[in-house]
Amino acid sequence: MERGTMRLRMGVNDTHYAGNLVAGARIIELMDDAGTELPIMVGGDEGLLACWKHVEQYVPVYLGDYLEVKTWVSRWGNTSFDWEAEVYKVCELADKSG
Repeated sequence: MERGTMRLRMGVNDTHYAGNLVAGARIIELMDDAGTELPIMVGGDEGLLACWKHVEQYVPVYLGDYLEVKTWVSRWGNTSFDWEAEVYKVCELADKSG
């Protein structure tokens, strides 16, 4: 099973709302970026994402938080495959003021 992992820190450019809160759309963008690695590993070239089936966010993400994005292929087809992603907050600032 093919897997991809990306770890990064949320910076000032990632914040979108008051209180240095990162928008959920940025988290989805990171999942998409990490998912781009899968078709490169499988076929040697980038692929296109056709749709998202289900997305849930359980905790807020703030400036300075470290995230780990994990992706994996969950179903193989003849001309396509499905992949899944999970994002974990692995470290956060003790002082949320930035």
